[in-house]
Amino acid sequence: MADLQAIERELSVARKRDDNDARARLIPRALLVPEAQPHRAEYLEELAYAYQQLGRFDDAVEAMRQAVAAGWDGELDEHPSATALIADLLLRAGRTAQAEDAWLAAQREDPRNPWLYQAAGSAYMDAELHSQALPWQTPDSSWRSPSPSPTATATSTSSEHGTHDRCRADDCPSDPVRCLPVCNYLRVVHLHPPASPYVGIRPD
Repeated sequence: MADLQAIERELSVARKRDDNDARARLIPRALLVPEAQPHRAEYLEELAYAYQQLGRFDDAVEAMRQAVAAGWDGELDEHPSATALIADLLLRAGRTAQAEDAWLAAQREDPRNPWLYQAAGSAYMDAELHSQALPWQTPDSSWRSPSPSPTATATSTSSEHGTHDRCRADDCPSDPVRCLPVCNYLRVVHLHPPASPYVGIRPD
């Protein structure tokens, strides 16, 4: 039987070197050791990260799903939730329909989180699926009222469809693609908050 302490010594070196090949080799070995089971969720989350960095996106999806099933409930640096990470990984794996389902599941979990909309929009943009990025970058029109608040600071343009509040590219000079979804979302919620946190959620 593998010695968990010996594996952990090797993992410690791999972590310092950010050696994801070593992580992907060592963590599955650690998961076979009974003493590792209390930390199974953490090992699996780390394994998902290693697979992601290696471009093994299908393996990363499976590892992250197992981590959640094992009780992982930590915070991620680059995604608002584990469900959002899984959605991103599915998209990178080319599993577009499953990715869409996962993004919608992440939205149901936390519909008012602007980071989610930024993450989804950016993920679709990175995958060059621009038409699918747009709904995430532009909050649902049902959140808008016909007349903006007189104290509104958002840029407003009139059209035959009514008044629309929009951020402009010069509101986000450093990175408009990633900034604008959050800017628009925050302005819409500030100016015209929905009566229910579920208003504007797209159906499955």
